[in-house]
Amino acid sequence: MNQVRRNERTDGDEILRTLGSLATLGDEISEALSLYWSSAEKILQNSDVQLHSPPSEYFAIESNLFSTLFLYSYLQAGMTRSRRVFYAAVNQCLRGMVTGCDNLLDDEYKQTLTPTCPRKARGFVPYSTSWSRTGCCSIY
Repeated sequence: MNQVRRNERTDGDEILRTLGSLATLGDEISEALSLYWSSAEKILQNSDVQLHSPPSEYFAIESNLFSTLFLYSYLQAGMTRSRRVFYAAVNQCLRGMVTGCDNLLDDEYKQTLTPTCPRKARGFVPYSTSWSRTGCCSIY
């Protein structure tokens, strides 16, 4: 009987540790994505392309499964919080580059940032494999 109670306590402790890790990961993925977003805003601040604020679901673990898995591996490796957040922001940058390349290859547009068009452009046209399009914002 003692063995069963000991296992039940161990299972309960494990559940609490997992829930604590999920809360930590949620906070850190949100912080990392905010860092990524603010860095992109700084880069674009003097250009004609500006960013819209991201929707709240942008920061959710459910919208960032693989990023969260990477972040979890950093947590399990014992990295400090600041390093985990920084690496998760770098991962998001790499994710954006991979998504951009994928958009070129399959002629689709999956967003990682939500930009506006320059003042003189009338619409947003994603990069395309078609040579007739010359950028993310087209004047048409």
